[in-house]
Amino acid sequence: VFAVSFLEQHTFTSDENRVLTLLSDMAAIAVSNARLFQQTKRQLEEIRTLHELSVAATASLDFEHVTRHTVDALQRSLGFEYIGLFLVNEAGDYAHLFATSSLQAEYERNRFIKVGVGIVGWSIAHSLSINVPDVLQDPRHLPGIASTRSELCIPLRVGERVIGAIDVQSPRVNAFTPSDERLLTTIAGQWAVILENTKLFAAERMRREQLERLQSSAAAIA
Repeated sequence: VFAVSFLEQHTFTSDENRVLTLLSDMAAIAVSNARLFQQTKRQLEEIRTLHELSVAATASLDFEHVTRHTVDALQRSLGFEYIGLFLVNEAGDYAHLFATSSLQAEYERNRFIKVGVGIVGWSIAHSLSINVPDVLQDPRHLPGIASTRSELCIPLRVGERVIGAIDVQSPRVNAFTPSDERLLTTIAGQWAVILENTKLFAAERMRREQLERLQSSAAAIA
């Protein structure tokens, strides 16, 4: 809305209406262009971040290194305030905090969350993403970061199995968009594959070391 007012009584003339209509049309175009610019800029940042993470994922089988790199990129490039990566334990009953965005407020996070409890636990238990516009209105929210007002949680899935979750929080109400959810879902898929590959690589390396030791022992005995 483009509003014009006078401190004294005034009747707008047709010329004034015409000029003000012209100005409001120009303002509408300017606002629309600004929004399009911001959307395009955000999309380019998302593409660049995904490319950066893909390169990091293919360059290393160190899950901790790739995770740290991803968390930093999400915070630096896309402006997510509070980021946490949770991984489910072997028993499948708890999720522990594996990595954070290293902000001071992250120390307030719950380090261990029971599966099924809280927004993170609910997302893992149901294998569903959840976007909470105002955590103060959601009974599932667990007290943690004091300034948090909105939260988005994405499960990490390998096949039908949920191995963890990405949890992002913001001090702003209704901070996360469908675009944010799509981006984090893509990153969650990358993380899940990297973690699974890391485990397979570690198991294969252990088997290879065992075979090498057996061969050494057999040679010594012979």
